Amino acid sequence: MKKVLVIFTALLCMLFTGMLGNTSYAAKKIIALPGIHSNMGYDGDRAAKDFESQLIGVLISSGQYDVVERDRLDEVLSEMGLSATGLISEDNAIQFGELSGADYTLTGSLLDARIVPFDNIIYSGKKAVAKFDIRLVDNRTGKIIFAEIVEGSKTVAKELGGLDGTASISEAVNDAAKEVIKLLNEKNPLTGNVAHVTDSQVYLDLGSDNGVRVGEKFIVYREGQPIMNPVTHELMAVEENNVGMVKIMEVKSNYSICTYSNGKGQIKVGDKAKRGHK
Repeated sequence: MKKVLVIFTALLCMLFTGMLGNTSYAAKKIIALPGIHSNMGYDGDRAAKDFESQLIGVLISSGQYDVVERDRLDEVLSEMGLSATGLISEDNAIQFGELSGADYTLTGSLLDARIVPFDNIIYSGKKAVAKFDIRLVDNRTGKIIFAEIVEGSKTVAKELGGLDGTASISEAVNDAAKEVIKLLNEKNPLTGNVAHVTDSQVYLDLGSDNGVRVGEKFIVYREGQPIMNPVTHELMAVEENNVGMVKIMEVKSNYSICTYSNGKGQIKVGDKAKRGHK
């Protein structure tokens, strides 16, 4: 009986992965951003608020993420008895996710934000630095996905003029926000399907609505056998067999046209494609 159950479970998983093969994985993830904490006075508070604002901007402009509205966040934080920078932990992340509708919670604190003068043999000038300690929590499991320090900077040589404090820190903050997006995309790569193939081009069912940009590269792979947990018999993953790489040359709202970087003759309709490196 147990053997039959295992076989039945495996067949269901294979059917499920087959059904997924006909759909795009481009659904946007929802992120809650309760706030960025700072203990560095007025200037630090401004940098923290700027970082939060720029994070929201780069998240939305990426086309891959939606952000929970501030009013809704405030309601949830109030209901849970948390502060405005609501320290979401492994203990309360699942409840927070259920109430807010967010897949992930992104929290952080300001570590450094300042302008540093420098003078070396080659040239002199000023460098704006912004550094943040950030953490991403999976609201479905309560587990921390990553905890990293991200840093941005803006350097201007003396002969190009001085740095405006507010503007330069903001540019450094923007650099740091872009580093967060890179970390998110590593954990949650944009994935779609090969919709059409010619001798010279590959069409993907991902476009500008998904944040795809000209010049990006996508790894094309073919799904193989489901990988089952030998103890629980649950589906853990599906084999990914790389068959090539394509480069985005033209982007429409809901699809993109690519050229082959490699894999010509191997890539087929129905293969998967996930964002690689620019």
